[in-house]
Amino acid sequence: MEISRIRLRATLAGLASALPGRRLGGRNAGGPGSARYCYSVWLRHLVIARRSGVVPDIGTVLEIGPGGSLGVGLAALLSGAESCVAVDAVRHTSPEENLPILEEMAELLARRAPVPDDDEFPDIQPQLESYAFPAGLVEEGVLNPDAGIAALPAIRDSLLHPAADDPRMIRIVARPGTPSGNIQGMVSLLLSQAALEHVDDLDGMYGAMRGWLRPGGAMIHTIDYRCHSLASRWNAHWTYSDLAWKAIRGRRPYLINREPHSTHLRLLERHGFALASEITVPEPSAIARRELAGRFRNLSDADLTTSVAHIVARPR
Repeated sequence: MEISRIRLRATLAGLASALPGRRLGGRNAGGPGSARYCYSVWLRHLVIARRSGVVPDIGTVLEIGPGGSLGVGLAALLSGAESCVAVDAVRHTSPEENLPILEEMAELLARRAPVPDDDEFPDIQPQLESYAFPAGLVEEGVLNPDAGIAALPAIRDSLLHPAADDPRMIRIVARPGTPSGNIQGMVSLLLSQAALEHVDDLDGMYGAMRGWLRPGGAMIHTIDYRCHSLASRWNAHWTYSDLAWKAIRGRRPYLINREPHSTHLRLLERHGFALASEITVPEPSAIARRELAGRFRNLSDADLTTSVAHIVARPR
């Protein structure tokens, strides 16, 4: 059983979330939302997808869980995408907060800046063999930064006036099932960076993603299975009983779902996705099997030692 000051703080934060007037939240609403961070995430995802044999179509790009920054979607628009959609459980951001990110992102793409590497962002996965700007993606027509940057005024206007009749509409959708959030069959590229580990209904999410994607579309996800600072050891969140976890969660709208990598592989299969690429980041387990809570006793050795995974998949 994991007993630590970190667990105590996590439990107290969960209990405090039930107090009247308490502002509820999950991840840091600001998050790692700089232009350089989002630029690095965007290009890393595309490079890994292309390496796996998938030529991404960036016509309509959807990001799950952008948090405080729309930077990845803005990078897509400045790369030539027609539209971007952000889906989040809680709306963390405002258009005005993203204007500086848009301007800096345009400058990075205009000069074909190298991908910010692991020295600058050691926690971003996946890692690349080369951090040079992926000019091959421009030559193949995946990216069209010249067209995207030429449209900067229209993108800026769409950011500030999201209800305008603009083909480069920037949409922030908190409830995709509502008529205003209907994105069925519209998405050509769907991605997330350390977001799916925060989704409570993963089965429903994979079913939704299957419905959002166009025929021939693709999705790219980086999933972080670590404890997110809720334990003193990277995988000790699997030692907490369901009752202890309920206290830690409190009334926060989301935290982490504690699902291992095998759950995602199973749901990909169940919802009709073909796996094009799977990159896992192994890390020795920091806990012994005898410490695992009851519901996690049957975790495989692979699950216990997979800290991060990056997957590229397409509908069958």
